[in-house]
Amino acid sequence: MLWSDTKKRKKTTTNDADIKRVAESEYNLWVYDGYEGSITGWLIPYVEPAYKIELRDSEYEYKNGNYYVIATETNFSSSGGSRKITLGRKIG
Repeated sequence: MLWSDTKKRKKTTTNDADIKRVAESEYNLWVYDGYEGSITGWLIPYVEPAYKIELRDSEYEYKNGNYYVIATETNFSSSGGSRKITLGRKIG
């Protein structure tokens, strides 16, 4: 979502506390400071969907943490084997 994008929601309550809670939840869903997409590595260490992986990066330390693995794809060629890991949300 781009900064210029606008999200509209119909409110179902007039309670300010409920509206604030829903707005904060929506904000946290769309504002994200972790990695997105996928990474490709070797076959070891073994990883499969539903695993938790830890990523560390000295250039972008704010992105360090644990990520949920939502998909993996294993490829073999004459150069060897590789595993593409599709990252989910940062979980810690």
